[in-house]
Amino acid sequence: LLKRIIQTTTGSSQNVFINDFTYSGNKLVTIAADNGLIQKYFYTGDLITRMEWTVDNSGIPIIYVYSYNNNDQLVTMTKTDNLVDQSFRITYAYNNDNTITLNAYSRTENSEEEFDSSSKYYMNANNDIVRIEDYDPSGTLITQTTTFVYDSKYNPFRNILGWGKLLISRRGYHANVTSMVSSIEGTQTSTYQYNNNDFAIAEEVYIKGENKKR
Repeated sequence: LLKRIIQTTTGSSQNVFINDFTYSGNKLVTIAADNGLIQKYFYTGDLITRMEWTVDNSGIPIIYVYSYNNNDQLVTMTKTDNLVDQSFRITYAYNNDNTITLNAYSRTENSEEEFDSSSKYYMNANNDIVRIEDYDPSGTLITQTTTFVYDSKYNPFRNILGWGKLLISRRGYHANVTSMVSSIEGTQTSTYQYNNNDFAIAEEVYIKGENKKR
């Protein structure tokens, strides 16, 4: 199980960020940053159903709630940000061609919920995301495409119970992302070091000429 991430940025600005992970068995309990920010995770059975993220000294968390279908597939994610009186909702629909359709909605305290955009995730046999297509609100025009290539080793997050169900893009879950190519953001590449069990223990990321080390 992943215990700590130390991220160092280089180039025009040099910073170090540390995140520590705590568990109960293989259930994630907290991710705590060295600047005081903390994420708390809550389970129902083997599934992560709630995350509370405290991002400042107010003590008021941003709350994420996850719900699943009878096949333990994520079907809704709601995010409530009481600091700015906003909420967001994403629905997930599973298609026969091994793709997932996401629809995103938002609302403020004094408004009705509005449809924002949609995306389609293309999955590989390991259930990692290999391509994302983002669409405009009409659902017809692709506004951005992002493709991912993976190595054949083990992702540091893969043994965290329920983590892969959250469909977090850009990092992978079973294997590690070696390149990410976006039609808007450009190309990001990563090289890794591995331990004797083939888990990634260090990553060097190159983004538009800058590099970050984890």
